[in-house]
Formats: sequence, structure tokens, C-alpha cells
Amino acid sequence: MSEADHACAPSEVSPPIESCEASSAIRASFLDRVEAALARQSSTMGALVLVGAFCLFNANRGHMNGGDTRGLVDLSWWVAQGNPPRLNGHPSYSGDGEWFGYWAHRTPDGHIATVYPPGVVLFAAPAFWAMKAFGLDDSASRAPLRAKLIASAMIAIACWCAWRILAALHGRLAALAGATALAAGSPWLSNLAQALWSQTPAVLCQALSCLCLLPRHPRSRNGMDEWPERIRVLVGGALAGWSAFCRPTFALWPVLYCVLARARSRRDLWLSLSGVLSAGVGGLALMKASTGSYMGEYGAKAVEQVGFTLAPGRALAAAAGLLASPSRGLLLFAPWTALVLVGLARLARGGNWRDPWLMAHAAFVVWLMAALSCFKGWYGGWDAGPRLQSDFLLSGLFVAGPLIGTLWFGIPWRWIPSAPM
Repeated sequence: MSEADHACAPSEVSPPIESCEASSAIRASFLDRVEAALARQSSTMGALVLVGAFCLFNANRGHMNGGDTRGLVDLSWWVAQGNPPRLNGHPSYSGDGEWFGYWAHRTPDGHIATVYPPGVVLFAAPAFWAMKAFGLDDSASRAPLRAKLIASAMIAIACWCAWRILAALHGRLAALAGATALAAGSPWLSNLAQALWSQTPAVLCQALSCLCLLPRHPRSRNGMDEWPERIRVLVGGALAGWSAFCRPTFALWPVLYCVLARARSRRDLWLSLSGVLSAGVGGLALMKASTGSYMGEYGAKAVEQVGFTLAPGRALAAAAGLLASPSRGLLLFAPWTALVLVGLARLARGGNWRDPWLMAHAAFVVWLMAALSCFKGWYGGWDAGPRLQSDFLLSGLFVAGPLIGTLWFGIPWRWIPSAPM
């Protein structure tokens, strides 16, 4: 073959590396433009997240009525009618019997109380009252349906809080992915947003307190920054403290909130402690008035059952079930939570040890996994999916936040073929 033929022959050499780098640069530029567009429409996107989550939660047009949620719904509705925080006189609890369902019991002083912590009353009772003021049917038979609307609104607000925080820390694209994962790909959709579980107000309290104590970050555009700093920290402390009276497994969160406040300043520590203590006083008063004791029936039963799986073998088996069992495995029902495990592994290997935000949320995830693994009823009764693990999904999302932000601009985008570009 002549030299001319060699010159005209098609080249068999692979495309230069520069072309792949240029393609990646084009994609990165495109994502930067999308991020900038979302930043300009931040308020609109936040509203879409809030309304979209609420509509998604109510798309099934159904509700739960019974089991763990029954007593909390009845108590919240009864308080909204102007009654004390006990079930005496409620239409469903009339008579002199001792058995009203496992969600309620008769206290030693003769009153009827819900077994579960009454902290939900602070949020649900005013909502029931507002519905009554607007002329909606407020009969006891309609209470479960109204409770579904209240619960879905609470979880939608929690999703919006997650959006705002992730947007401030990792950008709007990562925030959109994280909020979508919570709203459409987690037990928040299948459980917490469908009825007034004790986790529902606890998750809301944690989300709002995180928003009040959002870490200072150069990319922060949080509207909460307009609040006076001291009021934000104080209110956040009160919300963090109240979460423990909604769900006892959140007892560690007020402590971690104060740790985060101390990482900001000593003044914030004292403000957060004031908020937590004020919520503690109010919560103990409500517990005493509602259940007749400061611990309540639910807390006493939980303490009795903790020792069941303290043996290492049983605890490890329960942990495996919480992560991968067919009917309760978090990784099966919410595959995105694998990023949480990766985030925890990175922290364990020494990454971001000095970041109090990541360390606090990682500690909360590990604490709840350990507590659930040592609990007799780790499987969460007969409800569908990994309901008990929903307690730490918000903290888990924040642990996975750096990974979500990296994935948008990192390796996965290089797997997309460059031909369409």
C-alpha cells in the first residue's frame, strides 16, 4: 500500500483523551446552568417540593385507622373539642371496662389514657380545631381522615425542610434528589404520612430544629437567616426537646442539638439548653396530666423489652433484619439509603471528623440502629415496610448529603455516552 493510501485510510486510533474531557466539561457546564436556574427559582422550587409531597402523600385517597395510631388520633381530636388530655368521656371509650384496645389503658387513678406519648397533641389538636373552625365535618368518625391530612402536611413540611437544608449545603440539584428520595422512596410515604404515628411529629420537630440551627455555610441562602439569631436557636432547642415527648427514641436528639449549638458559640449553647429545658418542663407536665406518670405506659414497656436482644448474636441478627430482611429491610424498600452506609463508613475511616453537623447526625443514626437492634419488637409490629427505621432517615440523608452532591457532578455523569452531546 502506498503512502497516499495510508494517508487516506480511516484512523484506527481511539479518540484522544481531550475529547472525553471536553465532553465532561460540557456536561458540568450544563449542570452548573441548571443549578443557577434552580437558584433563581428557589422559592418556587421549595413550594413545588412542599405541595408536590403533600399531593403525593394523599394520592392514594386512603387512611389508616387503628393500631398504634388510633389512640393518638382520638386524643388529639378530643383535646380539640376543649377537653383535658385524657380519653375520659370520648365516645369510643365509654363504660367502666378495663380493655379499650392495646393503644389505651386505665390509669391507677381511674382515668383513661393513651399508651403512646401524647406529644403529638401540640400539633394535631390545633389542626383539628382549625378544621372545625373552617366548617369541616368534625365528628369522631371523620377524625382518622382528618388525621391523614394533618400527618401528610407534617411530613410534607419535613421534606421541605430537608430541601432547604440540602440546598444550602450541597446545592439545589442535590436537594431536589434528597427531598424526592424522602417523599417518594422511603417509609415516610408508606407510613408516617398516612396517619398520626408517634414518629410523625417527632420527625417534624427534628426537621424544623435542624432548619433553625442550619450550619453557617458560604452557599447558604436560607430565609430563616432573617430571624433574630437568638430566637432561632431558642425555638430550635424547644422543638428538639419536644421531639422526645413525641417519640422516646428521639431522646438523644436534644443532646446532639445542644452539641451543634455549642459548636457555633457558647451563647448558642445556653440558648439551646433553655429551649430544651422549657420543652422538658412542658412535656413532663403533659405526660403527667395525660398518662398519670412522667414516663408513661409506653416508656415503661419499652424499658422492659430492651434487654431481650442484648446478647450480641441477637442484636446482630436484628440489625441484619432491619437492613436486609424481605419485609423490613431498609435497603430493599429504600435503596438510596446505601449511601448512608457509605457515608458512615467514610466517617469511620477518619473523613470529616471535625464536621459537627455530620458527626451529630451520624451519631443519631448509629444510636437508633443500636437501640432498635436491642429492642424485642425490632420488626415494628404488623405494619408494612421499615417503619421503625423512618426515625433516622432525615439524619441519614444529611450523612449522605456530601455523597449526593458529589454524585451530581462526579463519576456517574462520565458514564453517559458523549454522542448526544
